[in-house]
Amino acid sequence: MIHLKIRQLRKDMGLTQQSIARQLCISQNAYSLIERGHTRIDIERLVQISKLLKISVTELINLELALHPEWE
Repeated sequence: MIHLKIRQLRKDMGLTQQSIARQLCISQNAYSLIERGHTRIDIERLVQISKLLKISVTELINLELALHPEWE
């Protein structure tokens, strides 16, 4: 699940949910919903998150596909 990769990448970078949320101009609670998979991520938000995590959207999606080869 892409939300789990986002959470892991954020933690690997030593960033907090609050710091990411602040840069996205959303509440920490709203960002927490993204990481827990309780809300859909639109493409614009996914692009913003991928930039903050220093990974391309393509790489992020490929990480997801690697976990689920049956989706290809």
